[in-house]
Amino acid sequence: MTTTNTKSTEQTTPKHNLFDIAQKRYVSGNSKSGFDPIADQDSRLMQLRELNALSKKIKAEIDGLRDSFKGDLRAALEDSEENPKVRHSEDEKIHVYLSIRKKYKYSEKLITKRQKLDNQMADLKAEEAKEVRNNKATIISQSYTVSFKG
Repeated sequence: MTTTNTKSTEQTTPKHNLFDIAQKRYVSGNSKSGFDPIADQDSRLMQLRELNALSKKIKAEIDGLRDSFKGDLRAALEDSEENPKVRHSEDEKIHVYLSIRKKYKYSEKLITKRQKLDNQMADLKAEEAKEVRNNKATIISQSYTVSFKG
């Protein structure tokens, strides 16, 4: 019996049209402009939410289509083809190919060496954090990133 543990994106996608833009709200009163900044922010946040949901749905479709080629590519690999690709019949630039990642088990000597290096990196990061806490480190640059959750 085959089971699946994938979630349907249909349940998380909003039920309204994804490309509808919320109308800007106008405030009555003595203000010089009728622009409501709260309504504008709400509108942009809803657009982000809707586009994010659409992006997730599209990504799931892309992943499904990409995985649908895996059987053909693995069969080509088994037929001794070195770098199996499936190309479009009219446009050679459109293709999918198989990437192979290999994992190795190393000797105890190399594992010990890796652990030693990892411990040295952890010590270095701790020393760097200490310099930042003690205001001994100098800021070279600073960047800002806007994150979205919704």
